[in-house]
Amino acid sequence: MLLRRFSALALALLGAGCASAVSRPVADVPIVASEPSADVDAIVGRFFAEGPSSPTFAADLQTSLGQHAASGALHEVAGYWALLRGDDHGAWQHFLLAATDVHHAGADLDLYELSRLDLTRSELDTTERALAKI
Repeated sequence: MLLRRFSALALALLGAGCASAVSRPVADVPIVASEPSADVDAIVGRFFAEGPSSPTFAADLQTSLGQHAASGALHEVAGYWALLRGDDHGAWQHFLLAATDVHHAGADLDLYELSRLDLTRSELDTTERALAKI
């Protein structure tokens, strides 16, 4: 059933990208396995409880991403943060990276968020290649 969702998403993303004019280089997206972290849990919990209300939220998130680059949960938060700032490309990067963390329980939600974005041709190509590996 999960494979059907990925296939349907890949087809939807492929069809949606035909109208996109902006192109960026295709990147290789690795499949990763994050380690549990109290720091990650704290920043994710704070984001979903309070939103990005702290004046240091963006810096705290960047620091956490630097320390826990494989964390799907952190990339999910970064994806929503990018959406709040109107950064579709940043949201795409973070939601795709979140979906490739095999220990991230919210990967299905991240794939759904990917399907809602207006992606470029190269973003679609990269997403399709990543979905084939998941």
